[in-house]
Amino acid sequence: VSDALRHGHQVMVFVHSRKGTGTTAKALAERAAMNGELERLFIGDEGEDDVRTKYIERAEKSRNRELTEHFRNGMGIHHAGMLRNDRRLTEQMFNDGAIKVLCCTATLAWGINLPAHTVIIKGTDVYMPEKGTNVDLSILDVQQIFGRAGRPQFDTSGDATLITSHDAMARYLDKLVRSTPIESNFIKQLADHMNAEVVGGTVTNIQEAIEWLRYTYLHVRMCRNPLAYGVGASQLETDPTLRGRCEELITEAARLLDERKMVRYNQQSGNLAVTNFGRVASHFYIRNQSVATFNEMIGKRKSPTDADLCHIMCCADEFENIRVRAEELDEVDRIKKETCPIKTLAPVEEFSGKCNVLLQAYISRARVNSFTLISDTNYIASNAGRVARALFEMCLKNGRASAALKFLRLAKSIDHRIWWFQSPLRHFESELKKNVYVALEDQKVASEDGYSTLDRAISLLDMEPNEVGQLCHCFRDGELIQKFVRFLPRVEVTCTVHPITKGTLRFHIQLDPIFDWSGRFHGGAEGFWLWVEDCDNDRTYHNEYILFSRRNHPESTALELVIPVFDPLPQQYFIRIVSDSWVGCEALIPVSFRHILLDGLSSPTYHTSLFDLTPLPIKALSDPDYEQLYERRFDVFNPIQTQLFHILYHSDSPVLLGAPTGSGKTTVAELALLRMKKINPKGKCVYIAPLKSLARERLNEWRKRLGSSPLKWKVLELSGDTSHDTHTLNKSDVLICT
Repeated sequence: VSDALRHGHQVMVFVHSRKGTGTTAKALAERAAMNGELERLFIGDEGEDDVRTKYIERAEKSRNRELTEHFRNGMGIHHAGMLRNDRRLTEQMFNDGAIKVLCCTATLAWGINLPAHTVIIKGTDVYMPEKGTNVDLSILDVQQIFGRAGRPQFDTSGDATLITSHDAMARYLDKLVRSTPIESNFIKQLADHMNAEVVGGTVTNIQEAIEWLRYTYLHVRMCRNPLAYGVGASQLETDPTLRGRCEELITEAARLLDERKMVRYNQQSGNLAVTNFGRVASHFYIRNQSVATFNEMIGKRKSPTDADLCHIMCCADEFENIRVRAEELDEVDRIKKETCPIKTLAPVEEFSGKCNVLLQAYISRARVNSFTLISDTNYIASNAGRVARALFEMCLKNGRASAALKFLRLAKSIDHRIWWFQSPLRHFESELKKNVYVALEDQKVASEDGYSTLDRAISLLDMEPNEVGQLCHCFRDGELIQKFVRFLPRVEVTCTVHPITKGTLRFHIQLDPIFDWSGRFHGGAEGFWLWVEDCDNDRTYHNEYILFSRRNHPESTALELVIPVFDPLPQQYFIRIVSDSWVGCEALIPVSFRHILLDGLSSPTYHTSLFDLTPLPIKALSDPDYEQLYERRFDVFNPIQTQLFHILYHSDSPVLLGAPTGSGKTTVAELALLRMKKINPKGKCVYIAPLKSLARERLNEWRKRLGSSPLKWKVLELSGDTSHDTHTLNKSDVLICT
């Protein structure tokens, strides 16, 4: 460092920990002071240049005492734990030459274009948390750091120094003189990406997944360097294209996703079908390990509390990068004691406990002093809302009423930094005085005890403006407060119930928005979640997202739902409607069943008994062209086909058939198709399959049987993967869709 400074060059010293930046800068200053070089080389003569004086005031005002202290010694520090403003100030000072030595971590080399003449890497031992030990610094990191020395557009030459052990020196020399290819890490994230492809519909079975994998960079590197990916010489010899290895990876990922309820995997057919958990995980970018954690932890708690759900969310794999540092524990304990209204179930020495404390501090708008904690809090805040929304939709799709409600409250609280037990009028904090919230909020009401803050705000509309001003200690603002109360999104719900059968009821629901619309606060639309729940069993039987638009406000919306009931008939269900974005704006409406009489209703016969009939021969079709479709497959129709033959082949009555796999349902559909083409030869049949793979299977079979002589019908597939012009569609006979 001293040698470079004597020649008038700037120096970057790269270390491998945030704490190491400060200790290295301090050690350099002490050594320079001992040698009498601190003033001459590091700080420079005063008045020599006014660049340094330009930054003195800004450096002294920084909250980061380390930055100020090292600036006085002509040095700077830079790492991800510093505030963004401090990092930007350090970069500007080094770029302008106000500081001559910068001690930093490798993030500076990858993320910011900040060059220097001399670059020094102090040590190559990097701690790897996954392995619990030190590993060699990656050669890619070394090359990236060395690339900062003597950048062509900034300097004509550069010096790079690597300080390492004698044992590691030979390895680094070898890697530096020989080009090192970039290997793929895709295997680690294969399950998550494969789930996204299944949700997107581009992969519907194992064979399609294998073809998808063969287009990735992972497959390219596996073919070039098979040993790095666990492919032995014997396996490569028998399978040079590595299709077998791809199948192993895909099958393993499919089993993992199936085990974690993100994909339904049929091992016999190889088909892959999306599930609610998989769809939510894909939409919100949730890792499969997090989904497994959520399934396990939520399943153990029948009636989870707010504390339980906060703990579950903070155990997500997305927060595993949050590290607990010994020097932070005192402040974390202070924050936990002063600003956490919800109990933390994990100790702060664990990452989930630390995340829980910092998340509650973020919502409570608590002041955090440590810069590393500020950085961690920002990271948690940027991800927690997404994770909470994902958990809300998972619980809602799974029918867990109370957990879904609490996760939605938590997600909105994170977005707006307002607790759900605080007054919803805090949404207008830029317009109203703080006295209003303090007067309306009762500090004794904990998060588990009732939900009355919205009712308290709405009750202000029943008062005179001067009474409101007196209650809120804002004597002149009574009318203004009532104006903002009317902006709170509320929906009036009217429901009538009619029995259909002993097991089903029809709900007629009318929703009327009863709030004043403000383009500033509501934008162009307001969304609400509505679901019907049974509080006794903590289950939801229907959920729906409803959108009210500014253009149609205040028009009402009508819904008609068919809801199941069970014996004995419960006294009531509840309709819950919750704002998607406004904290505290929700309502619970009881729907009583006391007036519902089900005794006079008889349960309908849901199925027709299978009669003992003589099987019909295929000659019953009375058409040689139709008979040839089956003559090589069977001579007589099975019992189900025989019983349905007359109504399908000789009438146009609708049929609903529920029968197990292998009972001949496809032939039943073909009988209806043959009837239609017999009556109307120019008519078109639409066949709808539940999966793309089944649609493709039916397409291949019917093209052979129906598309060949003598019928020569044109069979087309209509899905997201195919498109046909109008002329082709008009000439078709059978359309197979999903």
